[in-house]
Amino acid sequence: MNLHLPCAILTLSAASVAADIPTQWSFELQCRSSLDPNIPTFNLPFPSSLSSQGVAIDEDGAVAVRYVTAGIATEGVFYGRAGIGSSIFTINNPADPVFSSDLDLHLGRIALSYLTTGTGAIVINTAGTLVESFPAGGPQGVSNFGGVRLTGDGAIGFRGAFGSNQKYVFDEFIGGVRTQTLIAQSGTGQYAFLFTSSINDSRQLAAKVFDASSNSLVYRFEPDGSRTLIADARTSGPYNSILNGVALGSSGDVSCFVRTRAANEWRLIRSDGIETVTIARPGDLGIVSTDFGNFGPDINASGWVAFRARTTTGHAVFVGDGQSLVRIAGDGDLLATDLGDLVMGFDFGPPTGRQALSSRVAINDAGQIAFAAFMQNGTIGIFVATPDIACRADLSGSSDPNDPSYGVPDGSLDAADFFYFLDQFTAGNLAIADLSGSSDPNDPNYGVPDGSLDAADFFYFLDIFLAGCP
Repeated sequence: MNLHLPCAILTLSAASVAADIPTQWSFELQCRSSLDPNIPTFNLPFPSSLSSQGVAIDEDGAVAVRYVTAGIATEGVFYGRAGIGSSIFTINNPADPVFSSDLDLHLGRIALSYLTTGTGAIVINTAGTLVESFPAGGPQGVSNFGGVRLTGDGAIGFRGAFGSNQKYVFDEFIGGVRTQTLIAQSGTGQYAFLFTSSINDSRQLAAKVFDASSNSLVYRFEPDGSRTLIADARTSGPYNSILNGVALGSSGDVSCFVRTRAANEWRLIRSDGIETVTIARPGDLGIVSTDFGNFGPDINASGWVAFRARTTTGHAVFVGDGQSLVRIAGDGDLLATDLGDLVMGFDFGPPTGRQALSSRVAINDAGQIAFAAFMQNGTIGIFVATPDIACRADLSGSSDPNDPSYGVPDGSLDAADFFYFLDQFTAGNLAIADLSGSSDPNDPNYGVPDGSLDAADFFYFLDIFLAGCP
């Protein structure tokens, strides 16, 4: 159930001649839900629904998503990779939904937040076994955890309720003792409201906030609570509106949707607090302003920003880096499934109309993008799009970090590629150097990033370097 498709690309600047984002992508179905007794599910129990469920993707390309079902359970979690997977966790509560539709998957752990007022979150592993429970309370006295995200060292970060106010908190157990670190809070005169946050493994946190005068701002907070202004919608700022849904990459880059004050134009931007670049705007590749920014973006370590948008031909998934913008898949495209090739998109009739995407999209540091698509038969499929890279060992045109061609593939393999890889491997750059979970070509994890750097990555690079470019 793999399909290789060429994708539309828009060049945004002359510098994008050497853009890193490929235009050829492979698509693989991970699971598919169905409520129709005449249409079987794929890797999910029947009946099941994936409608409006946020999909998460790990560094090795595995995905997790909550699903709704009926019978001995009312909801569950699917986990799978490379088209193989199943339900790993279920719960039965006919009265009300138990968990939020917005889960997280990071380095083999899955975070789920409860929906019931006054509750917290749990963390399970990929077998569905409880790893840690984070009930409401703790030293910061928070509840109603929202936007729960995992760090690589075992903590969770989230926005929690504290009475009528909110707190950004990192929560963990150190030596068996629950420890919570407060990053920011409303109700003290500095912030009027805190929106859902995004975190990374460095324990940076990015979010939209209302200041004391209810102006919209986006900050990136450091672990000590210090902050960097990313986007400013005060009357003196360059924007007159900032949408909810902020993404933070492992490099510290932040992405969000803003509307410029000068042109009153919506844009998707990426910023590190010093330099801001436009990823996309209405008009690019047929994108229209309707629904632009209704779902927040996602960003990886390379600065690739994945998002969904409506176009003149329907909804589609895009990825951009400020130099190029690529349409990945969308309404009317043919995708391979367990039932054969199916057209993406389903017409629900008025007032909903035709829909092609069910929820937000997600991207990992390997550039793989996960999305939930409505299919022509009314079912919903979770797909992973993987960039087709012609020569994975072609990494750089120079070994000199001061050379403009450093880190820019040049179509040939030489010492520059080898030394560039060593630089990134030594620096711990997962986006570049995390290539394989095994050094054995017969191992299923060979050539599959696993979220860590070790000898397997080095020897895999040597293998592909010696194999040469096609």
